[in-house]
Amino acid sequence: MADPVDIDQPGKGPVPSFDNRNDVPIIYFDIAPAYGVMSGIVQVELGARILIPHQDDSVDVRFVSCGRLRCSATAAVHLRNALDASLKMLEQPAPNPVGASTAKKWSGLVWNRGGLIRPVPSISRFPRSTPR
Repeated sequence: MADPVDIDQPGKGPVPSFDNRNDVPIIYFDIAPAYGVMSGIVQVELGARILIPHQDDSVDVRFVSCGRLRCSATAAVHLRNALDASLKMLEQPAPNPVGASTAKKWSGLVWNRGGLIRPVPSISRFPRSTPR
């Protein structure tokens, strides 16, 4: 992948600082069911899987909208590069303990700082998924 053209160019001076705030949302999604471009802006719709339990112990599985990404082409390249690099990290055997995060410095900034990931407990009340 090509590096984005607007930052980290040799001889262009220091990289802009990155302010790490604690009040920004974490967006989790399961699928990206739609994408497009309008007026030069990249658009990606994000969806999350939900389970809807019923009285008869059946469960409906649905996807709901959980976010909409809008960005410039340059920002989309940054996002793609970060996702590609993260996926490469998943391909390597992890020498660190379970729950520890892996981070890589890119352009002098830590972009993919993680936290403890807790497994979802199994719910024995809803053992099967049935379409409605």
